Amino acid sequence: MTSMTPERLGQVLSKLSLNYGRGVDDPAAAAGLMDMWQTGIGGCSWEDVEAALNAVITDPTVTRFPTVAEFRQRVIASNHERRRVASEAHDQGLVSCLTCNDSGFVEQGHDEDGYEYVQPCPRGCTPPATNRVRRAAPRRKKRTAEQQKLGLAHQPLLRDAIDATNRMQGDHGQAEVLDEPF
Repeated sequence: MTSMTPERLGQVLSKLSLNYGRGVDDPAAAAGLMDMWQTGIGGCSWEDVEAALNAVITDPTVTRFPTVAEFRQRVIASNHERRRVASEAHDQGLVSCLTCNDSGFVEQGHDEDGYEYVQPCPRGCTPPATNRVRRAAPRRKKRTAEQQKLGLAHQPLLRDAIDATNRMQGDHGQAEVLDEPF
């Protein structure tokens, strides 16, 4: 997989402009268009963008210059199709690299704690793309006003607790309680 570069993005936009008759004469408008499209599809792979470009140009239902969002949907569909085909080929036992089995990593063994050590494949294979999902942190219940009152330590009770533990002073003699907060 190769990444998108500004030159490749320029190729995509120029092919779309030629195909749909939308020329951009103003340099500021061209720079803005490039920035907008770079933000929309800049992180996608070139293979997926190229497949989406071919799909847009050959689709008879597309009659106008596509928006970034419409083109991005085509890129996502191309990515899903490419990954589906690769997955089916892998499920059939077809692998292109027998050294790493298309994982991109070669196992180097385990240590006594059970941790596995790997190194990148010497043939230069890249790991397959994965979808990373960020899970929401579990929400804590809000405490009621009564529970909050119970959680607040009253100043004399706090002083008695400090006197009883003597751990804040570092010695086990009589604890000195400060009247002023820190």
